[in-house]
Amino acid sequence: MSVFISHRHCDSSIAYQIAEELKKYRITPSIIDIKDDIDGILITDIILHELNKCTHLIAVISDDTVGSWWVPFEIGIATQGDKRIVSFDKSYEELPGYLRKWPVINEYYQLKYFVNRFNQDNIFVGRIQENILEKSASLSVKTASEFHNSLKSDLGQR
Repeated sequence: MSVFISHRHCDSSIAYQIAEELKKYRITPSIIDIKDDIDGILITDIILHELNKCTHLIAVISDDTVGSWWVPFEIGIATQGDKRIVSFDKSYEELPGYLRKWPVINEYYQLKYFVNRFNQDNIFVGRIQENILEKSASLSVKTASEFHNSLKSDLGQR
């Protein structure tokens, strides 16, 4: 299990601060730091490769995100892949409604709630893998939606 940090190049300092916070909890995030004006199939392939390896996505949302093509693309890919998605909101504007579907973190200290749920997912996935090896089908699969609802509850969100 791993975390992809989606961000616009001008928000790199926020993304790297999030990465440092996650590393304190032994979570190694994936960050691709590209400029929004870079074009090419290679960049798309790299992003898709990294997103396919990840189970969770933290999207840095700032007032500058509006000018990004990559952040919405990465959120869309993560949505299609049933990833666990969290917005890290550093904007002054109200988030668009569709981003409120997922938990929203506003401060670095709130990442501890994300880490707690991430670790619970990790334990759950480990148990599923153990049961598959034991050929037992008694566990139901925890969904991204359950992760989102639990984290939103932790953060006092609806």
